Amino acid sequence: MSSTSHRWLIALSAPQGEVPLPAGTPPKGAALDALIRAADYHGTTPAVRSNLPRLKDLPHADPAALDATLETLSARLLAHTAHTMALAHQGRTIETRLREATLPGVIFKG
Repeated sequence: MSSTSHRWLIALSAPQGEVPLPAGTPPKGAALDALIRAADYHGTTPAVRSNLPRLKDLPHADPAALDATLETLSARLLAHTAHTMALAHQGRTIETRLREATLPGVIFKG
């Protein structure tokens, strides 16, 4: 990842958008895809998704591509949330059954 891309990742990963956006052309195309992969790797995808609309009004931005990326990220985050909720429900069910059977147990997600 280039230092420029890294600066964009840092700015877009700030949970409340408190980091100023870097000067220059916002990431698009392959650079935006790489930024999203980096956000996935670092666990900052929700913050990046929240901050991406800040790029729309910048010079040389591609609003249509940003909208498509936002839609894709929203769908992925919704699926991730549903999966997490299902795991939490299953964990609570298992804990209840273990407690009813007076068996010790710890539920964790690795």
